[in-house]
Amino acid sequence: MAIIAHGCGSTTSENTNTANTANTTNTTVRTQPTPIPKENEAPTLSPVFNAYCAALASNDEPALRRVLAKETIAAGEEQVKDDGLKSLMEVHADERITPERCETFNETINGDEGVAWIRSPAFPNAIDVVFVRENDAWKITTRSPSINVPK
Repeated sequence: MAIIAHGCGSTTSENTNTANTANTTNTTVRTQPTPIPKENEAPTLSPVFNAYCAALASNDEPALRRVLAKETIAAGEEQVKDDGLKSLMEVHADERITPERCETFNETINGDEGVAWIRSPAFPNAIDVVFVRENDAWKITTRSPSINVPK
């Protein structure tokens, strides 16, 4: 309304046709995210994520449980109960994982915790994920340093 009221003023001005030379931004253009440079191929954590992807692709819950951290299994079992699901596999069903489309890179390890970037159909632009060492075996969690989830 303010624009309409302003345009109805009583002062006269010459109507001139001039080109608008201001730069405009096309707001419908999608930009591609900047690719994350690869520093390493995650030699320690890649086998864990590859096993995770293989377990999901083959619908193998025992194999999935072998690569999930205890905290992740506990949270998944709670979600199964709360959502009336039948298995832990259903918690991860929307991830559309295939082993050939899983990639892990840029791992950093600090003691019994590591972080690696993963790329999969569920995360095509990659996301950093926390891995933990439990009983001398690396396990994947659902935690990400990039996402702060309140407890």
